[in-house]
Amino acid sequence: MYRSLSWFEQLDVLLNATNGNVVRIKQWLYPLGSPPQNSTAVTPTVL
Repeated sequence: MYRSLSWFEQLDVLLNATNGNVVRIKQWLYPLGSPPQNSTAVTPTVL
């Protein structure tokens, strides 16, 4: 039977999906598995 997810379960699903996307983006950005030494240069800043 289908039931709606609680806010915690929804958050867990969202975070799991986000983690998967982050891994794919990192693999695309750094296909050799070695990020640049100054990784803060590509980190977006939230104002």
